[in-house]
Amino acid sequence: MDKIIPIEEFSKIFFGWQTKIEKEGEEKGTGSGGDFRRVFKETVKEIIGSPLFQNHSLIQKLEKEADDFLQDFREIEMQDLVYKDAEEGSRLLCKEADHIVIFTTGDKDYQPRKIQKSGIIDLFQSAIKNSGKNVSLEFLFSENKKSEIPKIIEKIPGKLLIAIYDDNPEKFKFAEKYIRELEEKIGIIFKKLYVWAKRGRIGQNTTKQKLEQIRKENPEFEIAQNLEEYVDLIVSRKSDNTIVIALLDFDGALADNIGLRERQASVAYKHFMKFLEVLR
Repeated sequence: MDKIIPIEEFSKIFFGWQTKIEKEGEEKGTGSGGDFRRVFKETVKEIIGSPLFQNHSLIQKLEKEADDFLQDFREIEMQDLVYKDAEEGSRLLCKEADHIVIFTTGDKDYQPRKIQKSGIIDLFQSAIKNSGKNVSLEFLFSENKKSEIPKIIEKIPGKLLIAIYDDNPEKFKFAEKYIRELEEKIGIIFKKLYVWAKRGRIGQNTTKQKLEQIRKENPEFEIAQNLEEYVDLIVSRKSDNTIVIALLDFDGALADNIGLRERQASVAYKHFMKFLEVLR
């Protein structure tokens, strides 16, 4: 049975499943969007046909291939995917922010490796050292990063500016929801700045009509093409004695998630082709 399809078609199915699983996680509160092992298995089943997987031996072989895929997936090269202007942007940000939190969502084994391999930790630590300020830096690996925001804010007293930089503007409404719940709980209104990192994958594929819809469904947000523009927006909203909490998404905001997806799809496709040998 010949189930070979072009990598372009495979990628659409693969990332389609990733989106489905991510939405499923958001609805259930489990945040399982980073379960790429499951994404791979569901992709293979859709292409080959689920009835074939009534064969116990075939199921076992798919499980083995999914394990091999995940191992290769976690070793994807990341350092060259961090945006080249992130070094200058991090230097400027560390002059303006007091607390920096970098989020990444998904597999809790893969995400720390990805961050470590990217070099972003050394980049920000160097920027903090050269800033001459006592800036705190935290990397947060969470299945539901927006729900973590109130926990971060609660730990920091003072007059706060919460500046969120994300490549997906449709996430701002969820951040706003969690922050408002905290505001009602403690009786304090925070100054908030939502900034869309538009050069990420979503920004490259958003039509004018879609953008209008996003703006209607989310709190007011600004658009920045890079980290330096994000910092400029922070400066424009700061006032005396403001404590700035900068919350940044990694994929798409600090690193090229278009290039990353190409590499992820390539690894998945390689293991899909290996699995097809089982059917021959």
